[in-house]
Amino acid sequence: MSIRAAVWADLQKEFGREVADKEVECVVVSGEEEFTLKVSSKLSFIDLLNQEVGPEGNKQKLFTQISPKIIRDKKTKNYNVAAIRDVTATPFVRDAGLPIAENCRIEYLTLESDEGLEVFLHSSAHVLGSVMETMYEAKLTHGPALEKSKHMQAGFFYDARIEGKTVSSSEESLQSIADACLKFAQNPVEKRGNVGHAFERLDVPKIRALELFKENNLKCELISEKVAEGETCSIYKCGDFVDFCRGPHLPNTNLIGAFHIESASQAYFKGDQKNVSLQRVYGMTKPTEKDLKAWLKKKADAEKNDHRLIGRTQGLFFFHEYSPGSAFFTKLGAHIYNKMEELMKSECFLRGYDIVKTPLMYNVDLWKTSGHWAHYQEDMFSLDVDQTQFALKPMNCPAHCLMFRHESRSYRQLPLRFADFGTLHRNEASGALSGLSRVRMFHQDDGHIYCTPDQIEDEIFRVLSFVRYLYDDVFGIPYQFHFSTRPAKAMGSVETWEMAETKLRAALDKACGKGNYKIAEGDGAFYGPKIDIKTIDVLDREVQCATVQLDFQLPERFDLRYKTPELGTKKREDMENKADGLREGEARPVMIHRAICGSIERMMSMLIEKYKGAWPLWLSPRQVVMLPCPAVYGDSDEDISAALVELSKVDGFKYAGKTIADLSAEDRAEVRRMETDRRQAVVEAATASLKETMLRHRVMYSVDESVNPLMGRLRAVAKDRFNYVLVYGYDELKDYAESGKISFMVRRRGAKKASKGDLLTLDEFFAEFDERVRTFDKSDVDM
Repeated sequence: MSIRAAVWADLQKEFGREVADKEVECVVVSGEEEFTLKVSSKLSFIDLLNQEVGPEGNKQKLFTQISPKIIRDKKTKNYNVAAIRDVTATPFVRDAGLPIAENCRIEYLTLESDEGLEVFLHSSAHVLGSVMETMYEAKLTHGPALEKSKHMQAGFFYDARIEGKTVSSSEESLQSIADACLKFAQNPVEKRGNVGHAFERLDVPKIRALELFKENNLKCELISEKVAEGETCSIYKCGDFVDFCRGPHLPNTNLIGAFHIESASQAYFKGDQKNVSLQRVYGMTKPTEKDLKAWLKKKADAEKNDHRLIGRTQGLFFFHEYSPGSAFFTKLGAHIYNKMEELMKSECFLRGYDIVKTPLMYNVDLWKTSGHWAHYQEDMFSLDVDQTQFALKPMNCPAHCLMFRHESRSYRQLPLRFADFGTLHRNEASGALSGLSRVRMFHQDDGHIYCTPDQIEDEIFRVLSFVRYLYDDVFGIPYQFHFSTRPAKAMGSVETWEMAETKLRAALDKACGKGNYKIAEGDGAFYGPKIDIKTIDVLDREVQCATVQLDFQLPERFDLRYKTPELGTKKREDMENKADGLREGEARPVMIHRAICGSIERMMSMLIEKYKGAWPLWLSPRQVVMLPCPAVYGDSDEDISAALVELSKVDGFKYAGKTIADLSAEDRAEVRRMETDRRQAVVEAATASLKETMLRHRVMYSVDESVNPLMGRLRAVAKDRFNYVLVYGYDELKDYAESGKISFMVRRRGAKKASKGDLLTLDEFFAEFDERVRTFDKSDVDM
């Protein structure tokens, strides 16, 4: 490592560029505000924060004007800035520690922003790489920041080849790495505090980078693949650690205040099992120890509420090696799945959709027509049938285009809405499979709308309203709309895109209020603008479920057309062919792709974790458990006298007309047993009747007929998170034999433990039950 640091010094003399000292104009964007500063080109972006702005007599330092987003630590003097974004014509992220050099227009990225967090974690990976080289003489390959969706497992990793040593997964070993990483990052110097290490960048020719890392053949292979011949590449220095990297990086490692090493495992170079075996070390860092402790607690909670764990303990689903990535739903899991699908079908029907079914397998010519074969072939399962290649469908849109084209269409039929709940297959990599959230076989509440351009805004609004109803009122999960606009490589005219974007924006403003959505400029699909609905899971990760997309391409590829009102005003022989292959009086429909839940499997995984296994009544696979109490009868004179009265009503009672004085001890015992049996028969008959009633009412119920003490039985069923516990014995069923009336003590999940519940009749119970199901009540869900 020290040798590369020495070579770095030589490379810096040869390739380092001295920034000419001149005055440059730097525009700093902060929300709706802009600040223009004229400063020396040698000033770094971090130093710029100390420059004063504002009118004479009231000047203030720049960082105070863009607070509270930008914060300066009073002790370390560090700003919470990870990098800067250059917001000129082509936005890109840059190192905040570099000189300004030229006129620019920028915004600061804090550690809290997604891009800033990625820079923070990527820089942390370099710190880990430095320690792995020192402690294990490791030959490093690559160490990226992980995508945000994986941050509850770790924030980054570094892969390395280590000869003759193994990174132990013991807590002691991992802690020693973490301690070394933190010491390197903070770099404490007596009387100066934690000075850290600055990240320095240098751009060098490819051949010189290969020379720099010549002792590491794996790193050289990466350089050879990623850098074209004759091109330059960036290398970074941090302390004595030098690495090949595109950056950007933190201004200084002392922004890293807490280090955690999560695990060590095996990996393969470039993820291919055919390549050399490597050791991978995962880690997570935070600005402070307090932040790290909060993350560790959240991680522990996440592991406890992982949908895979809850699914296993509640017996909802499982997977098998004979069909990896395809879930087996048990009776209980299938109940949840079916309820979700039933709800979606019902809502689609009420919203004017034709609910259709389409084939599972198609000749690949269909996918070639749609364009999926060229771009999506590797993610599809294909097979040969009679020497013809077929593929399982990964989406429904081409099939729905065939359905639209199956018959002649008129403008009077539009909008035409198709909903499809068929099985889809996508060939996800084995390593990417993860419970229900990432599968190979799944079911999407897939829908496609064919409409005229004038109908776009109203149709998009209807879809967004559908999303809001489902996510707000039914599921109770947070979400955010993301509007993606025309990308650089887009199909169709600019005018068509502008028209479509205007209509989507108007629908968004109407559905959720102006400005209450994020705009992703240039992130639209090449075939049309889109609105992604990203939900926030229990770990604060953004997960895309719902989507709404306009498509100008598939109607063209499948030659979809409809008759316009113009057709009725001219004779067909007078109609002329248009440039797009249509005749006068014909037009292409606009196609809208939409999914509300997205994959039902993925939505189910989110709801499991959101509800922590305590399902709302309408979805619950364990709605009711009945606890009949066995009849127990006393032997006092009063009890026996009362039993004689009750049993005398039964034909053939051998002790009819007798009083307690007429009974021997053996007679008393028999009368007591007979009354106990009579009462138990009432309880058993009522239980049988309740079972039939629950089945007719389609209630997911269980019965615990054990003779264990009631409190123990209550504790046992509480673990299964039933919504209702019905407790009853003969006292609640006195009138059952004569009137058939059933009453019971009702305990609701979430009620105080000391509560004995409410005494309800069967009719009263079902009135409450049905109302809670109808309103998607979540009062007993800990959200």
